[in-house]
Amino acid sequence: MRTNKSRIFAVVTLLVMALMFTLPICTLAEPATEAAAAEVQVEAIAETQEAEAVAEEAVAEEVAEEASEEEEEAPQSKTYGTIWALLPPVIAIALALITKEVYSSLFIGIVVGGLLYANFNFETTIVHVLSDGFIANLSDSYNMGIILFLVVLGAMVSMMNKAGGSAAFGKWASSRIKTKVGAQIMTIILGMLIFIDDYFNCLTVGSVMRPVTDKH
Repeated sequence: MRTNKSRIFAVVTLLVMALMFTLPICTLAEPATEAAAAEVQVEAIAETQEAEAVAEEAVAEEVAEEASEEEEEAPQSKTYGTIWALLPPVIAIALALITKEVYSSLFIGIVVGGLLYANFNFETTIVHVLSDGFIANLSDSYNMGIILFLVVLGAMVSMMNKAGGSAAFGKWASSRIKTKVGAQIMTIILGMLIFIDDYFNCLTVGSVMRPVTDKH
């Protein structure tokens, strides 16, 4: 019996000692494993960032190549960087002042600019004016937002005119403004008072003050 007890005691002692040596090793192994996992994650993140940087550089190179190809394919205008480049806006402004037709004057100025850009090549002018001009600008969301905003403002001004607001203001101003200078000063004052938006300013002041300025 004593030998069995001593054997059992010896086995229990060995198990306890084994546990005592195993626990510190496990506790040391867990931080080492966590550190290794953290290093792997850091390496993976670094590799991902490097791959993203390489992809961005590739995209930038492709965009630069496409832009250079477009510049090479685009015809070089003979009037580029010369005084003749001012001809389209001068024609548009002069026609607008002479004919009082803004839209047709602007369109003629655009066509003249297209002709100068294409070196008076008819096909290139049509492609440049329609594709690079109208279609490209109308497909831009920012430009479409401005157009919709102007449509809403134009509708508001038209409703004000139909309701008689412009006529009433014209009668009131005509009874108090007797000279050309007074009409101009009133236009300036009204333009400064309506400062909400530049487009709204032009549409409102123009429609309201037109009867007064036309009279003088």
